[in-house]
Amino acid sequence: MEVMRGVFGLFLTRFQLIFSEGGMRAKATSPVSLGHILRAARKQKGLSQAEAGKSVGIDQATMSKIERGESNARIDTLFRLLAALDMDLLVMPREKMSEKDAGDTW
Repeated sequence: MEVMRGVFGLFLTRFQLIFSEGGMRAKATSPVSLGHILRAARKQKGLSQAEAGKSVGIDQATMSKIERGESNARIDTLFRLLAALDMDLLVMPREKMSEKDAGDTW
């Protein structure tokens, strides 16, 4: 899997992504953990991958790849998906520029 590069990759070295839905929070530390968060939210809403994907303009295969952490969704796709799943995105600065949690691959 290709590591995120460019502006978004640089952004992730300085900020943490916290996803919240229904009072629960989860921090994404890698594309795989992001996929797990999205899958859990989709299943909680009772949506299939095809239904969730269709609502944001992607096919079921792409949705599956995003949930497995095998595809880096475009940021606009991620925002549409979060809206479709009624999720909030909190962007929190890292304490230090070099701070990374164990398992943080971004």
